[in-house]
Amino acid sequence: MNVMKLDFSQEEFIHKCKLVADFNPAFLPILDDKDGINQSFFCLMRNNANQREIPFEITKRDVWDQFCRQGGVCALSGIPLKLPSYTESIEDKASLDRIDSAKRIYNLENVQFVHKDINLMKWKFDQDYFKDWCKKVAAHNS
Repeated sequence: MNVMKLDFSQEEFIHKCKLVADFNPAFLPILDDKDGINQSFFCLMRNNANQREIPFEITKRDVWDQFCRQGGVCALSGIPLKLPSYTESIEDKASLDRIDSAKRIYNLENVQFVHKDINLMKWKFDQDYFKDWCKKVAAHNS
């Protein structure tokens, strides 16, 4: 559990777990296709994967299409996400996550956008395992 909690306060951690536990992806906003992913942000994602020796088999267009399919919200918590213009640190920053971290690949079947903090909390865990723990934390603190 401490691995998931990281450096978040107990209150922040419980809040994020409740968001994951209560999120219903059936109500996603619709995004238009006008802006796309900034080249610097895309290169940062790809370079981070390469530094960790994880194959990155998706294009900039694939990444933008995934963001649009999700309606611009975190796949696990429903928090609206922001795409940085460059590599600056911003609140509610989108983070490209491998759905199954054991699969050491970024491809169309294994990626989703999540809030940067949720991605840190999820870390190396299987998505179902992570969601189950969030539900336990949320239920215990309701």
